[in-house]
Formats: sequence, structure tokens, C-alpha cells
Amino acid sequence: MTAELPPPDAQFEELLRFLRQLATEVLGDAEAARLWLRTPLPGLDSQAPIDLLDSRAGFDRVRNSLLRQAKGMY
Repeated sequence: MTAELPPPDAQFEELLRFLRQLATEVLGDAEAARLWLRTPLPGLDSQAPIDLLDSRAGFDRVRNSLLRQAKGMY
């Protein structure tokens, strides 16, 4: 089993939709979620969350970052 995500755009779009929804719930509104996805974050090695979505490991890092924020852990 590989850690890489398959290349189809449909899967990327599905993951992005999931993260937008989660970010909207955690951050309070869709605009904040949109900005968060595009902003380099210290907890992600100064990378923007959207730039990490090219692998399963990157997706997991982004999701975990949001879940930590939801619990007040930055």
C-alpha cells in the first residue's frame, strides 16, 4: 500500500470539499476557511494547507491541524 493519493482530480476535489467543510466548522465561516487553506502555517512547516494535499500524509497533517485547532491546541 502506498502513501500517495491517486492523481485523479475528482479525489482531490473530494478531499478539498471535506477540508473546507471541516475548516468552516472549526473556524466559524467559509471565508475564514478559504483563507486558512491558503495561508502558510507554522504548525505545517510554514506551508499552506492546500499545498500539502498532494499525498495522503499531507492530507492527514492538514486534517490533524484542524482537529487540534478545534480542541484549542495550536
